[in-house]
Amino acid sequence: MDLLDFDDENIPQQPQRVLNNCQEKNIKNKKKLTDYLISEVQCIICLQVPDQLYNTQCCQQYICIQCNNKNLKCACEKDYQIFNNKCAQKILDYIICECQNEKCNFQSSFLKVIKHQNSCEFQMHSCEECKQNYFEKDIINHLLTNHKELILKKHTKKIQKD
Repeated sequence: MDLLDFDDENIPQQPQRVLNNCQEKNIKNKKKLTDYLISEVQCIICLQVPDQLYNTQCCQQYICIQCNNKNLKCACEKDYQIFNNKCAQKILDYIICECQNEKCNFQSSFLKVIKHQNSCEFQMHSCEECKQNYFEKDIINHLLTNHKELILKKHTKKIQKD
């Protein structure tokens, strides 16, 4: 299977095979790879990618330590124990992925890309006031260009003369 062209219907079910294919074929579309790996290793409760990969014993899904501390039952409704999946962690360290933000060219190991995306300057935001989209790095410019009066009104106080 050529991983450059995978879609929801033909994504392989075995993550190990996917990771091996990724290394062997030097995948060009790293944004799709990042997206796929996120779906494979995200926590089944909060849907975030955990820093450490813990599997549930019952259904072999990933769960973050925070959700594990809050829940007594797995998402599959069974009691469970977790184990640190160091093998998956090591494999992910060798897979080079790319930040999913449109204009960003950051590439690194999968978990480093996930951490990077949380603070990437190319994260897209939508302004609550004008609904215009802008990058994280452009927030100050957007506010000053489009909402200077609103900022001044909200954050300044008139001084009354006696």
